[in-house]
Amino acid sequence: METLKKEINIFVIEDDMIFTSILIDILDNIAADYVAQNVEVKYRTFYSAKEASFELRRNPDMVLLDYYIMDDSLQPLTAKEFIADAISVEANVDIIVISGQEDEKLIEEIKSKGIKAYFGKDPTSLKKLTPTIKNLIDTKLKA
Repeated sequence: METLKKEINIFVIEDDMIFTSILIDILDNIAADYVAQNVEVKYRTFYSAKEASFELRRNPDMVLLDYYIMDDSLQPLTAKEFIADAISVEANVDIIVISGQEDEKLIEEIKSKGIKAYFGKDPTSLKKLTPTIKNLIDTKLKA
């Protein structure tokens, strides 16, 4: 008898195509690590906040989000606005902000909105991203 495959669904919201590619590589490697556990890590990429907001009803397990993201009319939105929407639609979503913002006050404000982690877009920070995502996945799988 075949056991049911578990799914983890992740949204990647990033308007920089090069950085999106970096995140996809990270997620592909993470997904490969879970195959033996019969867990499928799926992701969808979005280049605008508005597009991703419409899809929140699909209840993603996790969102990887840049601080400044464009809406469909190429107007900048901030992660704060999207986080509020995401939490109101799906309170159990884990949100990780990945941004080049270095303003400590801004970072603390974002963290106070209920995100799980904040990472810079530098190589040192990104090395910590994979273990953080895996930890959040493992927590979801135990629930």
